[in-house]
Amino acid sequence: MLTVTPAAAEAVDTLLANSEAPTGAGLRLERAVDADGEAAIGLQIVTQAGPDDELVPAAMEYDVFISPDIADVLDNHVLDAEVSDQRVAFTLHPQSPNGTPLSE
Repeated sequence: MLTVTPAAAEAVDTLLANSEAPTGAGLRLERAVDADGEAAIGLQIVTQAGPDDELVPAAMEYDVFISPDIADVLDNHVLDAEVSDQRVAFTLHPQSPNGTPLSE
């Protein structure tokens, strides 16, 4: 199961607070394509989960949903974030046995 670091949780809280998203909105991770045409993971603010989305259990004020077509890819990964100069960079890392990101 995907886990979310405190830094990523705080970044999502900030995004949702600064968006026009309604109360109860969440973050959805889904299959996407980057600018170079390569496979990527997309992030989208949504008002509700898709019909077969997985809910990531976390102690946050919002929900994180995973599209079913990437759930296996994100299994045993950690969603992290770095914030600098009003920009957020989300990253995915393989999870260590204790649930923290593995060092690269």
